[in-house]
Amino acid sequence: TDNSNMDLASASDLLMAGVYDPETGSGYTMSGIFKRSDAGGVLTLPDNWAGREVQLFLFMVSTLSAGEIHSNEMVSDSLYMGNLQLSEV
Repeated sequence: TDNSNMDLASASDLLMAGVYDPETGSGYTMSGIFKRSDAGGVLTLPDNWAGREVQLFLFMVSTLSAGEIHSNEMVSDSLYMGNLQLSEV
C-alpha cells in the first residue's frame, strides 16, 4: 500500500529486498527494485534458485533527502515477510 502521505514517506522511496536460503546459507539482495508508489512487482532471482524455500526481508529507503541515506531516519526497519517456496522455472 502506498503510504506516501505519512511523515518521512515519499512516493519515490525505494524498496530493498533480501532473499536468504537457509539450506545453502546463500543470500541475494536487490536494491531499488520498486518505488513506494508501485502497485506491485516481481522479484527476479537467478534461475538456479528455482524451487528453493527461502526467507524474504524488505525495507524502504527514503529519497526525501538525497545524499543522506546513511541517516537512520532515512532507512526503515527490516520487515520479515516469512518463508516462501519459489516456483519452478
